[in-house]
Amino acid sequence: MGMCLSGDVRGGKQAVGGAHGRPTEAHNKNNAGGGDAHNDAVDFFFRSRGDALFTQIELSLSASKLRDRDITSKSDPMAVVYAKKRGGTLEEIGRTEVIMNCLNPAWIVKISIAYQFEIVQPLVFRVYDVDTKYHNTSVKMLKLNEQDFLGEANCFLSEAIMEVGEVIQFYDSNRRFPAWGFGGKTFNGSVSHCFNLNGIPNGSEVEGVDGIMAAYASALHNVALAGPTLFGPVINMAAQIAGQSLLQDDRSKYFVLLIITDGVLTDLQETKDALVRASDLPLSILIVGVGGADFTQMEILDADNGRRLESSTGRVATRDIVQFVPMREVHSGRISAVQALLEELPGQFLTYVRPRDIKPSNLQVA
Repeated sequence: MGMCLSGDVRGGKQAVGGAHGRPTEAHNKNNAGGGDAHNDAVDFFFRSRGDALFTQIELSLSASKLRDRDITSKSDPMAVVYAKKRGGTLEEIGRTEVIMNCLNPAWIVKISIAYQFEIVQPLVFRVYDVDTKYHNTSVKMLKLNEQDFLGEANCFLSEAIMEVGEVIQFYDSNRRFPAWGFGGKTFNGSVSHCFNLNGIPNGSEVEGVDGIMAAYASALHNVALAGPTLFGPVINMAAQIAGQSLLQDDRSKYFVLLIITDGVLTDLQETKDALVRASDLPLSILIVGVGGADFTQMEILDADNGRRLESSTGRVATRDIVQFVPMREVHSGRISAVQALLEELPGQFLTYVRPRDIKPSNLQVA
């Protein structure tokens, strides 16, 4: 299941210079679109017990400018991850490997954790300098009270989702977002690839990022995750809304569709066709890929190789309207989520308004 929303250009005017993000620590696999087979029996078991739905994610860890506790060499750091339980007690989740003589480690071992969307999950990261005499000892057998403590950091697991939403909200003047899900089996038992995330049949809008989070959390309990992953229906829905603004002769609106997914597309050509048709509309599409799936198809849709998308009928897209961001690159520290999401959006906006001689009115810079 995925989530998407749209905004308008008036909100974007207010957002100029005002967008900011929050740090992320996790490879977040928060949407399922068809990678693993869905198991209705397992879902029923957990729901009958009242247990929260969850999905496994992996944490990739790195640190910089650690303290040097060794005399003749640099520290040999190892990271330990804890989940903070109610009452403040810590439950150890996992340990990285030890990296020798390094104050700026990027650990290879990833820490697996069950991510529960609907609850706050505080995490604590502690870094230790492992004494030389223990270098041949398995990290699982190390006694932490015998190692030098280098420091700790804290975060909430839901931040790899809030960051994306908080970026996009600045591009809507009233902070009300149409929010849809795709790849979900709804209450009537049929798989839908574009349904209102809030569960209301005649209205898809939610208020702010908190509304998005609440709608998604509710959907997790009422919609069963299912494949395949189809983008065409939600893109066509966003295109329909953008097209309606033109029919109403309202040229002040520009729409941004955000899609969050971990699935591999099964309707690549249909998605290309939808994007080519939408390239004439006041619409940009941001796709965020979470998890470790093969996102080669997303790179094709992004068209950063200089070749515009071509439909099944041979029509070439008027302009590039897609920006794809793999969150694993954000979490590895190679790119900033805010920068990656927004770097192409101004150019896409200009390629739409300039040929049409659309000029801003009452521009506000925040």
